[in-house]
Amino acid sequence: MQDIIISGQAKNTQAINIFNKYVEKYPDDMFGNYMIAKANAAIDSTGTMGLAAPYYLKALEIGENTPDKSKIKDYQMGAYRFLIEYNYNVKKDQATALLYADKALALAPDDAQLLANKEFMQKNDPKAAPKKATQVDSKTKIKVKAKTK
Repeated sequence: MQDIIISGQAKNTQAINIFNKYVEKYPDDMFGNYMIAKANAAIDSTGTMGLAAPYYLKALEIGENTPDKSKIKDYQMGAYRFLIEYNYNVKKDQATALLYADKALALAPDDAQLLANKEFMQKNDPKAAPKKATQVDSKTKIKVKAKTK
């Protein structure tokens, strides 16, 4: 298993090196930074090291200056989805996560997943303690608190 992880990290590191060269050659194209972000996200799969976020942000910054936005919409959406999750789950920053949700919804206003995620984030503070689970007794249909050890 460790060999697989090392192999995967080596491939992602190799991809980062290749896309760094792409960025040098095409600094005004968001694709290179987007791909560096994806490789870093694979290395830092929990997001706790924050490896991918700066590259997604840079990709979006470059994308703002792209004349034909239709060509980059998929990259923008991928970056926004990552930043929503990263800010809400890792940084526990509800306001910033909602900001990115709004930006993504401006591109895809009918996206059911984004709409549901935004509604969830509006109702649930990521800094709040987890709610205790409840169970429903199927015979009586009464909610009972889950037993804790």
